[in-house]
Amino acid sequence: MNNEELSFQTAEKHLKTAEDNLRIGQNLAAFTFAIMSAEVALKSVLMSKGIFIDERPPGDKHHKIPRLFRKVKRENCLPPETIEDLESIVGNENRGGLGYIRIVTPTGDYIECTAGEYTLFRYIYKEASPYDLVKENDAKEKVDKARQFINILSPFFHKPD
Repeated sequence: MNNEELSFQTAEKHLKTAEDNLRIGQNLAAFTFAIMSAEVALKSVLMSKGIFIDERPPGDKHHKIPRLFRKVKRENCLPPETIEDLESIVGNENRGGLGYIRIVTPTGDYIECTAGEYTLFRYIYKEASPYDLVKENDAKEKVDKARQFINILSPFFHKPD
């Protein structure tokens, strides 16, 4: 088994951890592992094409799904139809998606940030205290999107014998 296959297995394990945490009500963990799953899957794609840069800066060892996805697109790492399917899951600043999170700051201002940046802010809603965790519907949405993401990429890493 090569490094990119091992990396993709890690992405699948992150997804399973997200699903398990969602099932037992650990929404913050589910939310976080879902995002990590997609991030590692994109890094696996870059590794499979031999273009994953391990150095910083401007390497690929960051946590920004949209930036990793743009590189996958730019480098033509996947077929156009696959890119199109993934693009709708990654989303954008306007409609959200797996790669974007809308956060409300303690002052009530909304901030759009990439998924990898969400830990820089406190994830809260206007009606919630700063100590509330991620809401269940948000965690479920991220887990569902991560599952779709992994399912689309699986055939590239699990070749039939």
